[in-house]
Parts: sequence; structure tokens; C-alpha cells
Amino acid sequence: MVLEKDDDALEPVSPTGQYFNSSALNISVLAVLETEMPFDDSEMLSLIRAVFLSINPRFSSIMVIDENGEKRWKKVEVNLKDHIFLGSLMKSSLVDDDLSPIRSGDVGIEFRPVAFTTMTFSLCQIKQIKATLGVNVSQLPNLSGKAHRIIKRKRSSFAVYLTAAFIEIVKKLKGHQVAAQCIHQTLLNASMAITNMIGPIEKMSLANQAIKGMYFAVVGNPQSLTVTIVSHVDKLRVTLGAEKGFIDGQKLKSCIEEAFQMILQSAACEIVHMK
Repeated sequence: MVLEKDDDALEPVSPTGQYFNSSALNISVLAVLETEMPFDDSEMLSLIRAVFLSINPRFSSIMVIDENGEKRWKKVEVNLKDHIFLGSLMKSSLVDDDLSPIRSGDVGIEFRPVAFTTMTFSLCQIKQIKATLGVNVSQLPNLSGKAHRIIKRKRSSFAVYLTAAFIEIVKKLKGHQVAAQCIHQTLLNASMAITNMIGPIEKMSLANQAIKGMYFAVVGNPQSLTVTIVSHVDKLRVTLGAEKGFIDGQKLKSCIEEAFQMILQSAACEIVHMK
């Protein structure tokens, strides 16, 4: 949609928002709230209108393009019936990572079906492991010392800053579409993506329904495996988004849970040894 003359004061879309909604990338975030009791579908329309539309103007805005080709947010009237599907859920690196059991490397992978698997860990147990073994929470899913060394090296690599600077230069010289293509290629070359966020530290409810859990997932990225992590009260929810037919999500889940129990037992043995 092209921006009209009387819309000059509209807020610009962030660079990330423009990258993730382009011809090269179309990435979405799926958020899931789990209730203690079955939810009454008849309350859905009024709930979204009264709660979600008022939380953030982005829920009732669309992207429009101004005369300079920049995207801006335009507030519109929302027909909720067009956006609610009840009872169902639709499913710059120059060197790429090697093909592996978690990376197919196929072109067009972002258009393939994704299977989601979730697991829950105790934050108290994670803190116990951290205090006993002296490791960070983010290091716990690492299944071997070699994996930890590789992740630590890449995370602290100067290439991260060079890539960010390169994307910014491309955006200024060639525009958001070309910059988005560079980001797409970087994601395609990577083995997996991991993202996390801090959730509520107290119990919450929605429409008088107690929320017993929550998680989110990212779709549309050109990778075989995506891991999302969110905390909720005293739990940590981990979601695996795995390429269907290539990665066995249930098997990967059992491996991670088994590894966590091994780490937990190691911490318990260390505590006994210290005593």
C-alpha cells in the first residue's frame, strides 16, 4: 500500500521490521498461551478487541510505503473475523556451515512444513546447576565440550560486528530489500537459530482463565532447526521448530532432556562431594 499525502506523520517501521517483511524474508512469530481450563471460543472476539488491540498499536496497523520507498505504520480498522482461526494452528556470511543432521541446506527450506516440540525445565534446577558447576543458563543445552567451544568462539567472534556493520552499509546504499537478501543468505548458511525472551515472573490470567504455560515459535526463516526459549514464573519453556521429514523433533527432545538430567545429576554429585 502506498502512503497518502495526509499520512506524513506516521511512525517509520524499524529496520528489522522492514527486513523481516520483504520479498527476501517473510518471518513471523507464533505465540501460544495455555489455559488451565478449556477456553470458551465465544469469548474470543470480545477478548481480542478489549485486550490485545489495546496492548500495542501494531496489532491494528499495516505497513505502507512512503514516497521515498520507506515503510511506515498506518493504523486501520480491524475486522477480527478475518484474522481468527479457531481450533487449528497453521502450521552476511560468506562461508556456510557444513551439512549435518540439523542442517539440510536446501533452497526454499522456509516454505517446508515445520513440526513443533516443546519441553519444560525447572528454573530452580537450572540455577542450582549454574551455582554448582559455574556455567551460564545458555550453556546448559550444549551437549558436549566441543559444542560449547564452537558456540563460544562464534558468539564472541568479531565477524558478528562486521556482519552488522555490513548490513547497515548495504541498507544505506542499496535499500532494505537488498539488505534483507543478505540477512536471508546469512540465515541460510547457518546451522540453526536460537532466540529467547524473559516472560512473566508471576502467574497471570486472561479472561478469568489461569494461564498454566506459554511458548513462542519463529517461522519463515530458512533453517532446518529453530530453538526459542521463554521463562514463565519458575519454569523455562523450550520450543524446537524442526524441518518435517528431516529432523526427528521427538528424538532431539529426548536427547536434550536426557542431557539435562545428566547435568543435574552431575551437579548433585558435586554438591555431595563438596560436603
